[in-house]
Formats: sequence, structure tokens, C-alpha cells
Amino acid sequence: MRFPRFAVAALAFALFAPAALAQTITPKPRMLTIPAESGYGIEECFMPGVACGKVVADAYCEAHGYGAALAFGKSEDVTASIVQASASAAPAKGALVVACGD
Repeated sequence: MRFPRFAVAALAFALFAPAALAQTITPKPRMLTIPAESGYGIEECFMPGVACGKVVADAYCEAHGYGAALAFGKSEDVTASIVQASASAAPAKGALVVACGD
């Protein structure tokens, strides 16, 4: 019994398409902004070389339903490597920025 070419092609697509799509889709980090006037008192933890920064950033991401923090820092330190939706979406000066994973 021979399978029609269409059936073979459909079967091959059904088997391999999900794997191909899974490799091409990469989750984008979620950017969260902590306003400078938030009152959390965590600014010191976001200074370079301070050990508590990663712990605080991870906790902030988890509190908002996301995975571990991928990057964090002051808004003044955000570079062009982080794509912003628009110029109006730029965080305020003095704010803290956290990029969370999924």
C-alpha cells in the first residue's frame, strides 16, 4: 500500500515543525522599572559589585510573576543593547531597571 505524497508531506510537517519552531522562538526579557521614589531602599544593592543586587532583583522579578533576573541596574546605566519600545517609555532618571526572564 502506497501513501499519497500529500500524506507523507503532512506527516513530516507534523513531526518536525514543532521542533523547528521551538528553536527559533526566544523569549524576550520583561523590563521592570522601580521608581526612585518607591521607598524600597534598595538603591545600594544595585551599585556595581554589591552582592545583594542579584538577590533583590530575583525577588522583585519573582514577586511580579517572572523568572530570575537577567540584568539589573540604574536607569542611567541602561545601554542601547536593551531595546526600548519607544523613547517615551524610557525610565525616569534615578529609577532602577530589572530585566526578568520567563
